[in-house]
Amino acid sequence: LTPTGVPSMEPTPTPVKTVRLGYFSEPQPFEAACSRGWFEHVNNLTSVACVLQSSAALAVSNLDSGHLDLAVIGSAAHAAAVARGVDLRGVYVAHRKFRSQGLVAAASVVEPADLDGKTIATVRDSSADYQLQFVASALRLSLDVVYVDTLQEITRAWTAGAIDGAFCWGAPFLHIQAHGGHVVLS
Repeated sequence: LTPTGVPSMEPTPTPVKTVRLGYFSEPQPFEAACSRGWFEHVNNLTSVACVLQSSAALAVSNLDSGHLDLAVIGSAAHAAAVARGVDLRGVYVAHRKFRSQGLVAAASVVEPADLDGKTIATVRDSSADYQLQFVASALRLSLDVVYVDTLQEITRAWTAGAIDGAFCWGAPFLHIQAHGGHVVLS
């Protein structure tokens, strides 16, 4: 029995702070840690909840609305968000894209100039979108650009034969290469 008014000797548990991290499905070490749950309960004070994002635009929206605390986004998405007045702070350069993102296309596309008149998919407002716009402008290409909301839509469009290529990352980037396509630019 504990007498009334006498403080308990039991320590008060400190609440665990959960940091919500927005990430993308691509071959980077921290994404492997997210998918395997290695960040859950890092210590008694903090855990990281990894939240898969389909695009940088969605990640920025989730940061702005308070649904995420941190997110991995590209420089183009960061610049666009800051220009719109979203209060963001860059804290770490997580990785280089190198060969995990780029323009993948059918075997008939040998060089970028061969893209003229082709149908290319990308996720709107992603870094890949801005890179595709740059390539089309710099090479004066006429492209039929199919904008999608999720990477899965790119994979489905390639499988259905609806596109000639995509500027993308992650699963569709690898899928297109494994199913008749190749990297044109990265």
